[in-house]
Amino acid sequence: MRDEYQNPDTSTMRKFLAIHVHLIWRADTAVSGQPVPLFFQPTYGIIMKLKLTALVLALGTTAAFAGPTCNVPQEKWMKEADFKAQMEKQGYQIKTFKVSKGKCYEIYGFDKDGKKVEIYFDPATGAELERK
Repeated sequence: MRDEYQNPDTSTMRKFLAIHVHLIWRADTAVSGQPVPLFFQPTYGIIMKLKLTALVLALGTTAAFAGPTCNVPQEKWMKEADFKAQMEKQGYQIKTFKVSKGKCYEIYGFDKDGKKVEIYFDPATGAELERK
């Protein structure tokens, strides 16, 4: 029987693996004195790309969720009950009514056709500003 350790193919494969293991598990003694895997040592460029990607995603998502801004003094606003009654006369079914972060009236519900709506209104005039 032939000994598998004398097989040239196995020997070549061992050398190949030994070189790659050495490259992957190279020693980084500058910090801890312990061997650190190469894949745990990201380069400066990769870190900067990750930070930039995170920043772009964070800014993009905040802009996507922002609604309109209403700069009307609160004493000029329509009463909420009057506004809701006006919307119901127009055929809207209001499930949720609130004042948005931009100080606009915001409703969630259904229009006269039964379609789901999210609409922002000017609190003074009741004019529609944005529909999502």
